[in-house]
Amino acid sequence: MAIELVLDASVSLAWFLKETPERAAYAATVSAAAADGAILHVPVPWGIEMGHVLLREHRRKVLKRAKLQQAFEDLDSFDIRVHLELFTPRRVVDLASATTYKATMPCTSTWRDLWASRWPPWTTGIGRRHERTT
Repeated sequence: MAIELVLDASVSLAWFLKETPERAAYAATVSAAAADGAILHVPVPWGIEMGHVLLREHRRKVLKRAKLQQAFEDLDSFDIRVHLELFTPRRVVDLASATTYKATMPCTSTWRDLWASRWPPWTTGIGRRHERTT
């Protein structure tokens, strides 16, 4: 059975952009798991964030066209599953109020709370892995 991870854009962007050695090493580990068939779960905004940053870095000439195309091919080769969750205002407030994790962006906190209660481990940032709580 394949391992399943929740993928944060900061990790997947580190596959293609210059990062600190620590972040690059962690991202490489996640990339290797993806190449070995891991199932990567992402929220809808992940694609928007990835596209925005890749395009921005290409326009700044940080990411050459060939590297951009390679990024698309790499991402297309992984088993990335986009999850659409619809939230009522009440659900957002309930989730945000119940969390012990206070993110700088409420949507991040809400998304983490949702994953913690329903799906596989979350990978984000510098090698942190948030396990599902029961």
